[in-house]
Amino acid sequence: MHVMRARYAAAAAAAALCALAPFGAARADQKTVLLDDLPDRLGQFEVSPDGGRLYFAAGSAFLVFDAEGRLVDRYGAPTATRELVPLPGGWFLAALTHARGQLASYRPDGTLAKTLVGRGNRPQQLRADMTGWTSPTGLAVDAAAGRAFAVDTTMAPRDDRNLPDPDWSRIAVFDLEGKYLGEINAYSAYAADAKDNDARRTWYSDIEVDPARRRVYVTSRRTRELIAFDYDGKELARIAGPGNAIAVFPDGRVAVSGGDGYHGDPTIQVYDAELKPLRAVTAQ
Repeated sequence: MHVMRARYAAAAAAAALCALAPFGAARADQKTVLLDDLPDRLGQFEVSPDGGRLYFAAGSAFLVFDAEGRLVDRYGAPTATRELVPLPGGWFLAALTHARGQLASYRPDGTLAKTLVGRGNRPQQLRADMTGWTSPTGLAVDAAAGRAFAVDTTMAPRDDRNLPDPDWSRIAVFDLEGKYLGEINAYSAYAADAKDNDARRTWYSDIEVDPARRRVYVTSRRTRELIAFDYDGKELARIAGPGNAIAVFPDGRVAVSGGDGYHGDPTIQVYDAELKPLRAVTAQ
């Protein structure tokens, strides 16, 4: 399958992943989707369960495309957008960042309903930092299990403490109403055991879940790895190599685009459910 985003071929790998995700058939790589009417910058994306809609973060709005690549709607936001995840019943869970960073619920008509999780310095909140624009940087949802996994990372302050950057990184887990359930791969530069846990410290490029196998996948920008955890936080596997956007097939296959979160790469590596390489797809 190949997907081209008109006028922005350098970013085609991420768009290809969004089209790969909903089509689990053996001939998934035979579909081509052309996305038009794009702004200069697109962020993370999600695909509706039926494959009929693609949701892209784009500055202060979420852009909605149909399966033919046509721009069909635009959902506004009170601050910068990160990710919009469709839920059963037509509702959405959104990750918003910058001055009003939060996890929020969106109505089926694309309007903001309410804030579910705000920022602060308590474990049950997303971490606030001196920049105001970092957390949350990604979101994945298992609606059937009632769990939302948010990438919660913050930039270290520039002072004489010389703290490592990021100074806080974890996958924060909430239910779909914003109740805090726990955390995965947590690191804090302010903890007594910070040096012992430094291997956990990273910026994440993307996060996705495999509900059938109860797995969480993230791409680590610092270590250049695809990492798999179970829902209880146990690390299951690490795959070396630059990785950016992630898509999970219904049969457990995992597709990861190249790049490091800043620089794109048109190559998409596909793995089986045990994370053994199957093939590489290049978005032209």
